[in-house]
Amino acid sequence: MIGSTMYLCGKEMESGEYVKNTICCLICKRMVINTGISRVIIRDSKTEYRIIDAKDWINNDDILEGNLGY
Repeated sequence: MIGSTMYLCGKEMESGEYVKNTICCLICKRMVINTGISRVIIRDSKTEYRIIDAKDWINNDDILEGNLGY
């Protein structure tokens, strides 16, 4: 998995619409970091997507400190 790319896409079951602005939860972010995945590509619509560099998550204090926000 080291250096690989993960693709993330969510669709609503009833409408088939893409889930906009989706993101990995903090636990999934930790798993992505621990597996060595280097980037995550998230589809927001049929023509729009975002590229997330996993290094940005490594530098996030919430992940390093284990703060899950609740």
